[in-house]
Amino acid sequence: MKSLHPVIDHGIKQGTGSFSGGTLVCACADRPVKVKITGDVAHNHACGCTKCWKPDGATFSVVAVTAHHNIEVLENSDKLAVVDPSALIQRHACQECGVHMYGPVERDHPFKGLDFIHPERFQESG
Repeated sequence: MKSLHPVIDHGIKQGTGSFSGGTLVCACADRPVKVKITGDVAHNHACGCTKCWKPDGATFSVVAVTAHHNIEVLENSDKLAVVDPSALIQRHACQECGVHMYGPVERDHPFKGLDFIHPERFQESG
């Protein structure tokens, strides 16, 4: 059986409700990209679209949103590139491992000002 996603295959772990943010880390062993997220995230959901990054073997991605002002690239920003400049969500991915680190919505749209992130990439739990 194919995996839905590693963090939801065996049930969903509820958040603490007091998560204060953390650091997203790509999958690179050498010079990983690190992105600081200040504050909690919202609208955590599974997405089956063809544009979202998915772990190997997963059918869905797990995506949440945070305000754009909560995003700060801490390390190795030189490894980031926008996957599809014509897309609504400007997915910034590590060019080496392919993990999407954050994706702002900058055009006029109801989601403008939000960034889409993959919360399973947090170093911290919560």
